[in-house]
Amino acid sequence: MGDSHAAALYTGIRKKTSKITQLTGAGCPPLLNHGGFEPRKECAEANTFASEFVRDKKPGTIFLHAVWNEHDETQMLNSLDHTLRYIKTVSPDSKVFLIGPVPQWKPTLPDYALRKHVSLTRETYLKMPMYQKLRALDIKIQRLSMENKITY
Repeated sequence: MGDSHAAALYTGIRKKTSKITQLTGAGCPPLLNHGGFEPRKECAEANTFASEFVRDKKPGTIFLHAVWNEHDETQMLNSLDHTLRYIKTVSPDSKVFLIGPVPQWKPTLPDYALRKHVSLTRETYLKMPMYQKLRALDIKIQRLSMENKITY
């Protein structure tokens, strides 16, 4: 469940299991509307469908992923907590995996590498400009997953 970044995980997961349903929407983090947080109207519809699917089908495993840092952090964390609690209530036997923030490059990694004149002929470590912000968010999401007793 999640946005297009969650959708990108589908192929890899599909190679491990044939029993998979992809419930994703572009730009839609897998968050139930809680406290007025909803990125777009289409997201409310997609997440309502996904929440009803979880309630009715009670899948064995659920993966949640999104670009977590593109939303108001406080509202996103509150909505994520609400969503995790909802899943645990309606489908208590589901194994839930919350996938945290992934590295992001602004500008894109190729643009950044070109601007820094990075050689492609040797191994080079590039410090991600957004690292500190993503790491702080990662810690908060990890703490939230531990509070809800789900795998991070």
